[in-house]
Parts: sequence; structure tokens; C-alpha cells
Amino acid sequence: MGWRTENYGFAKPFFGLCLLTLFWANVVLGQPVLEAVDLRLPIGGRLRFESIFLPGPLAQIGLDVGPVGADRRFDLTASHGGLVSFLERVGLTRGEAPFPQAISRADYVLSERVETTGGAAPSQVFIFVERNALGDMVLARARAQDAEPVAVETTALPPLPIIFGAEWNDLDQPVVLVLTPGVELAGRLNTANRVDAWGQVATPAGEFAVLRLHQVGSGRFTYPGLEEAGEAGQLDARVETFTWLAAGLGAVGQIQEVQLDPLDPARAPMTVSRFERLVELTVPTAVTQRTWGQVKRGPQRLPW
Repeated sequence: MGWRTENYGFAKPFFGLCLLTLFWANVVLGQPVLEAVDLRLPIGGRLRFESIFLPGPLAQIGLDVGPVGADRRFDLTASHGGLVSFLERVGLTRGEAPFPQAISRADYVLSERVETTGGAAPSQVFIFVERNALGDMVLARARAQDAEPVAVETTALPPLPIIFGAEWNDLDQPVVLVLTPGVELAGRLNTANRVDAWGQVATPAGEFAVLRLHQVGSGRFTYPGLEEAGEAGQLDARVETFTWLAAGLGAVGQIQEVQLDPLDPARAPMTVSRFERLVELTVPTAVTQRTWGQVKRGPQRLPW
């Protein structure tokens, strides 16, 4: 859930001082401040998400993303009809995953298993990740049936720490859009990002202190199986995404609207939306010694 973007640096001491002042303002006011370690699922952690796929735009469906601003409350507990799938994400050591010697730079592996309510067979993918203080980097992916992992294109990283009010742009980044379970579009997006709110979000798995990331992107994508068809197999896409980020977990909720305009005039435009929220979580024993109430009170970090 979400995209990586460019690195930013501050060359002049004045800008560094401004950033430090803004950082301490966030700490004092209890706003979340997220570093790379805060967005990392710990080894042994397990998150289960429910994804609901709905035809039409957000306004028509009635999905409310909530307000912008400081100290807001968001509710992602309401039920919605639609096609449902479940994603289970687990943090693994390299030795616990397939191909333990294949990607020597990988520090840990994320296992992602998707199940649908339509009776299709579950799918599983393993994601090989390198820890980095500037943001963890995905190095390769492998499906359970693959002979070896496949390297992925390096993507840009967001400026850290992620704080309320931060803005940045992603240019020409590779993205896979999931329209419905098993239906994906591959392409590239130019995206404007803004952290437009902070506060508390309620999910079926509990309440969390969060930053909300608002992303608006546009780009060109290709229908599955029509990669060689030229413009006849391509679409222009506008993608708007709201993601709620919590320390120690990463994304705990996401609402996304995708508007698709095929270049082939014989194909009709369409809009689809997706509502995803955390429904279950398991954290290692050492982590549970800190209560979620402590996490919700402010910028304290979990011990991993």
C-alpha cells in the first residue's frame, strides 16, 4: 500500500534548523513522526487486511475519507458491499522464506498471501527487503511457484521523517494497480504527495495514532496480456489514494479511486474504488510489553 518517492537533502543550515524546529513541534504536540524503522513490520509480526473492491467513484459509493488537518478522528470500521479479498502480511527472516541464499543483500522478507471470497485459489508472494535508514528498499519478489526471485526496479524514497504537512513528488515511478483480485494493471505514475492530516483512526483491529498520506497521480498503464498491442492495449489513469500510517505497522488503512480512460475508443472509460483496512494483528511478545495505548499517546517508538 503506497508509493516511494525521491530523496531530498538540505544543503543550507537554515533549512536544517527549520526542519529541526518543525520536528520538535510535532513531538511536543503529540503528532506522529515516522522514520524508516517506524514503517517496518517486525520479524514475527502478522497483519491481516480486508480489501473491498467497488465499481464507481468514491462520492457515488459513499466512502468517506474524513477531514484534513490536525488531531482528527477517522473511522474505517463501517461495512461495505463488494468483492472481498484478504491479504495476510508476515515478517520473516531470510532463513524462514524460500530461496534463503538467493538475495544476499536482503535483511528480511515479507510474506503476502491473498485469499478471495469467490473461491479462487490463494496466491502468495515473498518480498525481499533491505533495511535502510533512509527507507527500506524492495530488492526482489518471488511467487511460491517461482524457480527464483525476480529483481524489481529500484524506486525513489520519501523524505524522512514523515511529518504532518510534508509534501513531495514522485516522478515516473513503476506502479501495479489492483483493480479486482487477480486483475492488475502495470504502468508508471507521476504522483503529488501530501501528509494532510494526523490523529486517531479506528479499524476492526483497534485504534491507532496515524498520519494520513494523500496522493494524486496520473500515468499510462497496460491491459494484462496486451503488452504488444500498442495503444490499443493502453489506458490513461488518474489515481487518488488516502493511506493511514501508524508507527510499527506501516499502513493500517487505505482508500483508493482509479479512473481509467482507454486509448482505444472502442473501450469505455471506467472508475473503480478500493477500501482496505486492518482487521487483525499479531506482534512479537517483546512488543506486546508496550501497550497500544502507549503507542497511541504520541511519538514514542516500539522497540524494534
